[in-house]
This record gives sequence, structure tokens and C-alpha cells, in this order.
Amino acid sequence: MQTCGVSSVGLRDRFIKGGVFRLNDSKKDFVADFQDLIASVRAREGEMLVGAGGTNDNIFVAASVDMSTMDAALVSRWRDRLEHVLDELEARKARL
Repeated sequence: MQTCGVSSVGLRDRFIKGGVFRLNDSKKDFVADFQDLIASVRAREGEMLVGAGGTNDNIFVAASVDMSTMDAALVSRWRDRLEHVLDELEARKARL
């Protein structure tokens, strides 16, 4: 059984774009425009899954963990590491 998985949708802007329609167009009865999207993944029994994606402005990560089978301390360590991984990459870049 799969116990861990990472999936990325890449740049979301290529598929879904905001700012396409004028929301204050008085010639139309109804106008809707895309504003934001947060995608997620759902872990099944015994799994830990991570979904990632981004736009031209930022990235997002959504994790789902079956906490009935995962070690809470290790999940907490993983979360802390993920929350600071970009800080670490930026620090390394600055030293080069």
C-alpha cells in the first residue's frame, strides 16, 4: 500500500486565469470571474499525501495525513521542515 505521495499540478495560471471579465459590466445581468483556488488532497488509511501547485506570484502546498497511523511527532517535524524549506533555499542562494 502506498504510504506517502507527492503530486504537483504545476503552474495553475496556465489553466485558470483571473481578471478575464469585468465584474462591473453594466451590460450583463451576471458576471463571475475566478479569484482564487486552494486545491487539496485526501489521504486514505495509512497514507500521507502532499499536493503542490503555484501561480506566477506564489506556490501552495496542501498535506493530508492519516493521523491514526502516523507518528504525530514525526509529522510535526516534517511540517516544520516544509514550512522553512524555502527559507533554507534562499539562505543558500544568498551565500553563493
